[in-house]
Amino acid sequence: MENEKKAGVSQLTSDRRGFVKSVGMGAAAIAGAVMVGGKLGVLDKIPGINKTSLVQQAVKAGALTDVDILNFALNLEYLEAEFYTVAVTGKTLAQQGFNLSGTGKSGPTTGGKKVNFLSSLTNTDKTGHLTAIMGEIAYDEQQHVHLLRGALGADAVAKPTINLDALGTGFEGFQHAVALARAFEDTGVSAYGGAAPLISSKAYLGVAAQIALTEAYHAGNLR
Repeated sequence: MENEKKAGVSQLTSDRRGFVKSVGMGAAAIAGAVMVGGKLGVLDKIPGINKTSLVQQAVKAGALTDVDILNFALNLEYLEAEFYTVAVTGKTLAQQGFNLSGTGKSGPTTGGKKVNFLSSLTNTDKTGHLTAIMGEIAYDEQQHVHLLRGALGADAVAKPTINLDALGTGFEGFQHAVALARAFEDTGVSAYGGAAPLISSKAYLGVAAQIALTEAYHAGNLR
């Protein structure tokens, strides 16, 4: 039983790291997150990442600043918010009028499409319950972007280039969207949980805790 538990934890870690390989973030997105991602080991399993000179695995997590950590979180929230927003509305954050400016190089979000959330296992959603759930999560993720940008102020990074089609899934139908959403939320919970001990500022830690709790609620709701 103990071996099975260990195997399960190992597989879960592998799955989360594997998910990072296919998050669909363009070169600008990787450049924006790689400093923190490399130091935290999030990008370690990406094939060929060391050849890009973007990751220095020898750097210790202690070298991170609170701003580094929150900006890495912001890049993840940009990606999540774009996925849900496009899946629910068919429009990107920029098309919805969001302010996505900041430090570093910004870029557009491409790919993806509005998902037919009426296509559930029973091929119907007469009450609109499934659509409402995904709409609520989309709103929450948009608010996470607002929250982190507000906390970071002038230090917030701009939304990088994101290619949603590079995700390879998530827009074919309800089941695919939920499967990808679960991967997002699990990754988010793990990321915030792992970063929390590294955050010095109580104010920043409070922001991270608010988001982590919501991500956990999403994960349970999706299950």
